[in-house]
Amino acid sequence: MLPSETDPLMKRDRGSSSDKKSRIKYEDEVWWQFIHAFSFLLGGTTFVAGTAMYFYPDYANGGYVAGWLYTIGSFGFLTVDVMEFFTYTDDKWLRANIAMSAIGSTLYVIGSIGFFPSIYDATNGSVGINGFISGSAFIGVSQAWKTIRIATAPPPAMIPQLPPTIAVTTDPVSGQTTSTVVTVSVNTNGADSAHGSGGSGGSHSPAAVDPSVDRWTAAGVESSAGVGAWCFFVGTLMYRSIKDALVGSEYQQILQIWEAGSVAFTCGALFLIYRHAILRIA
Repeated sequence: MLPSETDPLMKRDRGSSSDKKSRIKYEDEVWWQFIHAFSFLLGGTTFVAGTAMYFYPDYANGGYVAGWLYTIGSFGFLTVDVMEFFTYTDDKWLRANIAMSAIGSTLYVIGSIGFFPSIYDATNGSVGINGFISGSAFIGVSQAWKTIRIATAPPPAMIPQLPPTIAVTTDPVSGQTTSTVVTVSVNTNGADSAHGSGGSGGSHSPAAVDPSVDRWTAAGVESSAGVGAWCFFVGTLMYRSIKDALVGSEYQQILQIWEAGSVAFTCGALFLIYRHAILRIA
């Protein structure tokens, strides 16, 4: 999910020096960050609305509306994963981590379609239920892995400063020479610190962001999505056991668990929006 992705402590120093100079850093572009954050927010908010439909069983078209909302939201999550998978290509383990999330989001798409009333009745609910249980397991494990990677990653390297050098210039008219002391900082991400880390998107250099803020906001993105996935995992397991009698307090508890998971997904999106819009980092 993030995400994701959103594993900045792993991304800052990956690949060879030539790779860093040649690879286009799409994740620093405004358009990329907008689609990335919007897709995540779309997923979380449509899950909130889709789950809310089940609180109103008297609404005749509620099942179809919920199915559409869940399907749109699942495609939102999948968009985030696909963007990250084809952007962060240097670290094979990070890419495997993202691929696990993408598999989970794909299963969410299948599960969401399975909750359309006509398909649900034709399959006795198996497609929708199993899609969400298996998808939640993939996403939950993937998000836990991402959160652990962020928590255990070493802090970003300090930006070293080269010894001062003397620059001598000569006035072509007067012939007078001038000596100037020049101090140069070297950015460990492979670019001169004066140019920052981003491309034309205008991102700040990672050095301008407090590492602790970088870490906890990244963890907020991934852990929130993980909580959302595990809520749907537990809730859908409970749902499977009572799917033939969807009444009473237990059913209401399931809906509340699903709603809590949907809110958690949305919180992850808000963390991501903060990183992109305020901190200007991926």
